[in-house]
Amino acid sequence: MGKKIVVITGSPRKNGNSFAMTDAFIQAAERKGHTIEQQKRGASVPLSAQMPPFYLPSAKAAP
Repeated sequence: MGKKIVVITGSPRKNGNSFAMTDAFIQAAERKGHTIEQQKRGASVPLSAQMPPFYLPSAKAAP
């Protein structure tokens, strides 16, 4: 029985080495019967959409 795998790729270059490596991993995992969900992060996805904002109370800074 295959596993469910989440692959999170982060790179500032849209089709750089990180994406090539994860694509090879995904193809191999799918051939072995695993289910893959890929989440791409990087320059093509605005930073504000990548992660929620956070604040450090000790920094005494607010938006």
